[in-house]
Amino acid sequence: MVAMVYVAFVYMPVTYGDWYKFFKPASLAISDPYEINGILNPPWAFVLLHPLAQLPGRLSGAGLALLSVIAVVMYARSPWKVLAICASAPFVFVIILGQLDALILFGFILPASISSLLILVKPQGAFLTILNRLNIKSLVVLAVSVLLSLVVWNLWPIKVLRHGLIPDVLRNASLFPFSLPIAFILAYYGVRRRSDALLCWATLCAVPFFQTHSILPAIATSIHEVKDWRVWLLLPILSWFYYAFYVGWVN
Repeated sequence: MVAMVYVAFVYMPVTYGDWYKFFKPASLAISDPYEINGILNPPWAFVLLHPLAQLPGRLSGAGLALLSVIAVVMYARSPWKVLAICASAPFVFVIILGQLDALILFGFILPASISSLLILVKPQGAFLTILNRLNIKSLVVLAVSVLLSLVVWNLWPIKVLRHGLIPDVLRNASLFPFSLPIAFILAYYGVRRRSDALLCWATLCAVPFFQTHSILPAIATSIHEVKDWRVWLLLPILSWFYYAFYVGWVN
């Protein structure tokens, strides 16, 4: 079954454009991924993706799409929840564009000590969920990893600020600053109830810029946590309406 899905992704008529334009070149230029203009992700993302980037042609893009599906299946577990997540607009665009947002779901599966590193691969979608994973061990692992990355990749956040922050206002799905007050409320209850879903929505309310596919972790965690099947049905539908009427179909 996995092999069949992989072959389907190889021949599916999509470009995996962001993967080939940004993430694959950055993963191949592993000594300095920030020589690729537009890269906003932490360097360990490209260490993890480096083996995948070695695959030739469409095999690497299809591999990323397959990993995205595997992440959803492993996280959601229920076939109906998997179907609901995969039917959402963010997931469809993650596959079509070759984006990394679904990989965050692996961070929700792994032990807290290392999950934060995966969550930070695309922080604008789920950054505040780290609050549910704070303990001495996770803080040490995260702090050591960040400090080492600053040494190895020569203060990479400065390179991100200098070359990577190129907001595309046409594709900005954020309601910031109007959503900021809601972020504090959602974050409070998210920590109190240890709800990744609330903290994902809080993150989206707090950041000034994100694209539609970054809503995927919020939708996936909501479907994962809520038992009512009507929510599973409603969220993917609303995601398409949000994309069509607020973000718009960008040419």
